[in-house]
Amino acid sequence: MSNYHRIRGVMSVIGGFLIMLTAGAFHGTIGNMAPYFASYIRQFDETITNEDLGVVLAVGGIFQGVGALLGGSVIIPWFGYRIALLCGILVYCSAPILSYFSLTNSTLTTLTFSYGVLSAAVVNLIMMPSQYIPCSWFPNRKGLVIGIIFAGFGLSPAVFSPLQTLIINPDNTPPLEVPGSNSTSKYFLDPLVLERIPLSLLYMAGIYIVLFTIGFLLCTEYKDETKIDLEKTEKPVPNFEAVKTRIKDSTNYIQKVGVRSREFYLLSFARYALLVVGGGIFMHWKGLSLRLSSDDQMISIIGGINGLMSCIGRIVVGILIDRFSFNCLMPAVSIGMTLVMILTVPVSWYSFWGFVVLLWLGYFLSFMHFITVPFQIMKIYGDKQSSSVLGLVGAVDSLAYATVGLLNLAVFSFTESFLPYFLGLAGFSLITVAANYYVRDELVSNSLEHLQTS
Repeated sequence: MSNYHRIRGVMSVIGGFLIMLTAGAFHGTIGNMAPYFASYIRQFDETITNEDLGVVLAVGGIFQGVGALLGGSVIIPWFGYRIALLCGILVYCSAPILSYFSLTNSTLTTLTFSYGVLSAAVVNLIMMPSQYIPCSWFPNRKGLVIGIIFAGFGLSPAVFSPLQTLIINPDNTPPLEVPGSNSTSKYFLDPLVLERIPLSLLYMAGIYIVLFTIGFLLCTEYKDETKIDLEKTEKPVPNFEAVKTRIKDSTNYIQKVGVRSREFYLLSFARYALLVVGGGIFMHWKGLSLRLSSDDQMISIIGGINGLMSCIGRIVVGILIDRFSFNCLMPAVSIGMTLVMILTVPVSWYSFWGFVVLLWLGYFLSFMHFITVPFQIMKIYGDKQSSSVLGLVGAVDSLAYATVGLLNLAVFSFTESFLPYFLGLAGFSLITVAANYYVRDELVSNSLEHLQTS
C-alpha cells in the first residue's frame, strides 16, 4: 500500500471514530438527560418521576434489535455501506430536533418515540458501515481498526455528558426535593435550567450534524483499481438477483448451522442478560447519583469518566480474549459484575465515593460482551457467514431492553428504593456465569460440515 493510500486509510479510521463517537451519544448520555427531561415534564405532569424516563431507553432498545435485523439483511445489501450509513445518520440527527417539539409539548409518549425509538433504531445501521468501511483499507489489521473505532462509542459519555450539563446547568444549580412529596428523588426547579433543557436538544443536533459530516466525508471505502477495471468488462449482475442470492445463502446457513448449534443460544442468552445489566446502569446511574449529591456538574464529570472506563474495558477485554478462552474469561467477568451490582446500593448508604468507584467498575465490566460475543461468533462460525449469525444474535437487543423496561416498571411501581432494582440486575449477571462457561471453542467448528449437510 502506498503512503497516499495509507494516509487515506488512516483518515477513514478517524472518520469511523468520529461517527461512532457521535452515535454513542444516545446510549451514553440517556442516563444524564433523564433527570432533566423528568424535571421539565413535571411542570405539566407532577406524576412523572426520574424512574419513569426509563421507558425512553427501554422502548428505543426494543426497536434497536429490529433495526439490526433490517439493516444487516435488507438495507445494507440493497444500498451498500455508504448510502446505508447516510440514511442512519439522517434519522439519528432528526431525533433531537423532533424531540425538541415533543418536549415542549410535554408528552412523554412522543418523547419516547422521537428521542428513544429514532435514535436506537438506527444505531446498528450506523455502527456496521462505520466498522466495515475503514477495515477495507487494513484487511490484516481488522481487530485494531475495530478496537479504535469502538473506542469512540465508549468515549461518547465522556464528551457529551459534561457538554450537556454545561449547556443546561452552567451555574451548577442544585436539584431539590419537591415540596410535599415523600420521594427521595430530586428535580431541577430553577426556571432558567428548565428553559435550557429543550434548547439543549437543538444544540446537540447541530453538534451531531457537524461531527457526522466530518466523519462521513473521511470514512471512505477502499477501491481496488484493478477490480474496478475488470468489473467494467464483465456483464453486470442485476442487483436484485445478487441481493436475493446473498439473503438466500444467509438464510440457509442460519437454518442448517446457526440455530442448530447450542452455542447460538448460549451466546444469544449471554448477550441478552448482560445487556439487561448494562441497560439498567445506563438508565439510572444519574438518578441514583442525584439522591446522594446535588452537585450536578461533578456528577456529569463522573458520567464522563463512566464512558472512559467503558472504553478502557473494551480495549482490555479485546487484549484478553486473544489470550484466554471465552468460557474462561467471561464467567469471571459475570461474577465480577454480579458482585458490583450487589454492593452498589448498600455501599452508597455509607460512602458516595465508594458508590462512584463501584459505578466506574460497573461501566468497566458491563459492556465487555460487545467485544467478546462477536469475537466468539467469528471464531466458531468462521468469517464467511458469521455476520448472519451475529445479526440474528443482535435481535435479542429488543428482548433485553424490553426486560429493562419491565424490571423498571415492576420495581418502581412498588418502591422508590434502588436496592431491589440492582439486585435484579445482579441476578441477570449471575445466570450468565453458567451460560458463558458452557460455550465451546472447537466442537461446533468440527461439526459444521455435518450440520450443513444434514
